[in-house]
Amino acid sequence: MNRIPNYKKSTNLAYDVLQNYEGSYPQIDIFKILYNFNKVKLHTYSELAENLKIDILQFRNKYSPSNHGFTIYDQHKNRWFVFFNDKKSNEIIRFTLAYELVILY
Repeated sequence: MNRIPNYKKSTNLAYDVLQNYEGSYPQIDIFKILYNFNKVKLHTYSELAENLKIDILQFRNKYSPSNHGFTIYDQHKNRWFVFFNDKKSNEIIRFTLAYELVILY
C-alpha cells in the first residue's frame, strides 16, 4: 500500500507536542548532523534569493512550497538538497531542519 504523507498533519502534531512539553530540551546540533551526510547539501533562502537576484519574499512566493524549508532529491547527482528560511528564529530553523532530516529517511 502506497501512502502519501500528510505533512500538514505531521507538522501540526509536532507543534502540539512541543507546546505542551514542560521539560528541558537537549541542545542538538542539527547542522552538524546534516553536514555529516555526504549526499546532503544545505542552502538558505537568502543564498538562493541572492543567486536569483530577487528578494527572499519573491523567492518564497515563486519557488518555495513552504515558508520554513523543503527538500529536493536530484537523482542525476544522487544528492539531496535541503533549503531553509534563514530569516526564521533559531528554534524554528532547528525544528525545520530536523523535520527535513526525517524526509531523508
